[in-house]
Amino acid sequence: MDGSDLRMWLQELKVPEHIISGLVNYVIHGKPTGGFLRAVLTNDLRGAFQRADDINLQAMPEIVGAIYWETPNGCNGSPEKVDAWMAKGGLMGLDDGRGDHEYDKKRDDELTEVEV
Repeated sequence: MDGSDLRMWLQELKVPEHIISGLVNYVIHGKPTGGFLRAVLTNDLRGAFQRADDINLQAMPEIVGAIYWETPNGCNGSPEKVDAWMAKGGLMGLDDGRGDHEYDKKRDDELTEVEV
C-alpha cells in the first residue's frame, strides 16, 4: 500500500478531504494526527464526537469504516497501538526494518476465512 492508493480508496469511500491527508500521513509515515482523528483511531467514541466538526459528524460512518477496512490492522484500536505505530514510523518505518509486518495478519486471516 502506498499513499496514492490509500488516498484513492479513502476518496471512494467518501471520507472528507480534510481528513484524508492526515490519515494518509499517519498510516504511511506515522505522523501525529489532529485530536478528532486520534480519537477515532484510538476507539475513543466520546472524544471523537466531542472533537468532530459538522462535516466529520455527518461522515463518521465513512471515516470509521475506512479506518477499519482500508488501514493496516496494527495502526488503530487503542492509544497504545497508535503510539506504537507512530514510534515505528508507519508503513515506511515497517518497510525500513524498524518493525515487523504482523499488523496485517489478522486481516489476512479474516479474508482467508471468508474465501473458504
